[in-house]
Formats: sequence, C-alpha cells, structure tokens
Amino acid sequence: MHKYKRIISILVIGLLVSFSLSGCFGNNELVTNSQSLKDGLSEIDIDVDSANVIIEQGEETLITYSFPKNVNVDYSYENGKVTLKGKNGMSLFSSGGNSEVKITIPKDKELSVLTSKSDSGNISINNIKCEQINCELDSGNLTMSNNYAKKLIAKVDSGNITIDGDIESIEANADSGNINLSGNVYIVKAETDSGDITIDSKKSQSEMRLNLDTDFGKITINGKSIN
Repeated sequence: MHKYKRIISILVIGLLVSFSLSGCFGNNELVTNSQSLKDGLSEIDIDVDSANVIIEQGEETLITYSFPKNVNVDYSYENGKVTLKGKNGMSLFSSGGNSEVKITIPKDKELSVLTSKSDSGNISINNIKCEQINCELDSGNLTMSNNYAKKLIAKVDSGNITIDGDIESIEANADSGNINLSGNVYIVKAETDSGDITIDSKKSQSEMRLNLDTDFGKITINGKSIN
C-alpha cells in the first residue's frame, strides 16, 4: 500500500514540475509591434533584460520590437522621447531568445540623448547623429560605426566595445573584454580589467588626450604598443 502511495506521490510531483517548466519555457513565442515615431524624435531610452538592440539610419523614424509573451513591455512616446522597458515576467529562467528592439532614424535627424541598457544581448548603433550616447551591458558586445556624437559613455561587464566614428569624448569601461576605438578619436578615458585597448585614430597620439588603463592586456595606439 505504501509502495502505491509513493508511486502516486512521485507522479503528482512530476506533473507539477512539468507544468512549472512549461510556464518557464512555453511562452517563447515572439510578439512583434511596430510604431511610427513622428512629431520630432529627440531622445531614446531603452532598458531591457534580454534582447539585442539595433539603432541605425533608415528611411523613416520607426521602432519595431519583438519579445516573448512572458516579457512585460512598457512602451511610451511622449514629447519627442521614446521609452521602452522589457522585463522578464515570473519565470525561473530568462527567455530573451531572439528578442530585439530596432529603431531607424532618417539621415537628417539628430538626437539629443540616446540611452540603451541590456542585461544580456548586443547593442549595435550605426550612422546616427547624437549629442550624447549612453550604453550599458552586463553580457554582450557594443558595436558602433559611422556615428557622430559629442560624448559617449559605455560600460560592458563581459564583452567587447568596438567604436568607429567621429566622437569627441569617449568614456569606455570593460571588466572583461577588449576596447577598440577608431575614426576621429580625440578625448578618451578607457579602462579594462582583462582585455586589450586599441586606438586607431585619424589624429596623432600627441593630438589626443588619453587616459588608458588595463590590468591584464595590451595598449596599442596607432599601431604602436605602449605597455
């Protein structure tokens, strides 16, 4: 009798675990939304748990975002500022999967502030004009190309920072990863605990204002190793 009770108990526990896991993994179907950003877009604020973020030049000002059903998405667009927060719902495991936020901006548009944060995922920013860009990643790579900005603040815990463009002032910090800067590099403060710092600038080393530090890695400026 006790043997049968034990078997029934095991079956019940198995069913409960199965239902719980289905709640964690079964909501990965992506839901996609697209919104036109008219009336003078000037500021972007993105904060997501797990997603790739792409901001690039396009024919129209448009945001498209795709998340699993169990991700709580908070989107707003008011007074020229678009805000999007994507936070994982009540599950034991992150379910970012192929989650993505993509914003396209016409060539003649210039932003005042662009802020993008992601716990897990890559951030890619291409052909954008902006006064100040702030990027923060726990795990993933930050890639920027052909951008114009007065100031960039970038922090990556685990991943690489790769910047190419015309950016007057750069603050870059990578706990574990490489920092690669190219283009019209001028004022730079770059730090990495474990990784290389490489600068390939149109300016000579004497024309730049540099503050570079790595605990375990190489520092190279315009092809010349300095440590």
